[in-house]
Amino acid sequence: MAPRRGGGGGRGGSSSPSKCSLNNAFSSPYDKITIAFFAVFLVIDFLLLMVAWSKLVNQKRGRPAARWGLLISVFLMVFIHAWDIVFITLNECAVTDYDLYPKVQLVSVYLELFAIASLVGVVAVWICKRLHQAANMSPKLIAIFHGLWVAAFAGFYFIAVCIYAAVIAFQTSSSSSSRTRRRLAARLSKAWNGVMILAAVILLLGMISTVFNLLISRSRCAALKSSSLRKHIPLLAICSFCFGVVVLIRQVFSYRVRWSGPMDDNWINGYFAMQFLQMFFYSTTFLFALLAAASPALLDWDKVPAAHIPVQQTPSYAFSSTQPNQSQQHVQAPLIQPSPQSSPQQTYPAVPTPQPYSHYPTYEPYSNQTPAPPQQHQNPPYH
Repeated sequence: MAPRRGGGGGRGGSSSPSKCSLNNAFSSPYDKITIAFFAVFLVIDFLLLMVAWSKLVNQKRGRPAARWGLLISVFLMVFIHAWDIVFITLNECAVTDYDLYPKVQLVSVYLELFAIASLVGVVAVWICKRLHQAANMSPKLIAIFHGLWVAAFAGFYFIAVCIYAAVIAFQTSSSSSSRTRRRLAARLSKAWNGVMILAAVILLLGMISTVFNLLISRSRCAALKSSSLRKHIPLLAICSFCFGVVVLIRQVFSYRVRWSGPMDDNWINGYFAMQFLQMFFYSTTFLFALLAAASPALLDWDKVPAAHIPVQQTPSYAFSSTQPNQSQQHVQAPLIQPSPQSSPQQTYPAVPTPQPYSHYPTYEPYSNQTPAPPQQHQNPPYH
């Protein structure tokens, strides 16, 4: 996505009737490179779409929840490549107006936003969450954290796309002078470049976090080391990181080539190299994300809580009319039969009632001694 130099105007379809001849059509080598890139990755992404459909939809063992994110992402990329090939060809053959192609290109620009955001969301949120669940780490925390930065990346990317649409509108507008249009387009292109750089930086930082979480969760789970994920996860981490780096570098080249500074062959060659690498690392990231999402080792963790967390059940004491077997009789006998030691009841003597306090000696009912009569107090005789 990059605004082209200059303003509007140009040629119409009727002014070049022989443009599609071999001598005139695609005379520029850069046009040939662009359409060749789109054609190659149209075939590659279409094959990936077929593989994804067979693994994610027609799979009998299980269907991962992230299947629609992957399918939508690669389907949009196939549509984008086909759309660009058609309208580049029409533009080179002068079938369409010269200013129509930048407007038509907005469709592929908006769709590319959803395609990249869908793939990044599956890798950073769903796959990292499942790996953390397998490693018994913190799946909900990583899903929330990665979901926030994916939303931030998609939000700034969408703002940049809207600014890009405004740049195209000023470039192709004829309501004002060319000088005014160039000045407004230059200001908007700087804003577009700044917002797009910010989105690319957020993507790169998020991919670094994704790579760390992919590798650390794989190293802490012994079950993942013995499955096919032991190879897919490191390759997915490498491709994801390279994709984030290439998106940032391509934006720098795109702004330099399309708007800022004089046209230089080195910058142009670098821009096309970054464009190829971005398509390549998108396809490889999608491939390894597909293999990881469809892996049985990752799908089997849907039943982990029921299999690994024992549930202590309360024994039932309900009587049944069926005859229990010998082992059941041995276990239930103490629960339903009274103890033989508790049948005879032992009698105890009655407890005597408490007597009021007296200074006379008390009579003990179980004593054989008769209490002595109380002594009479005699007054001493008077002398």
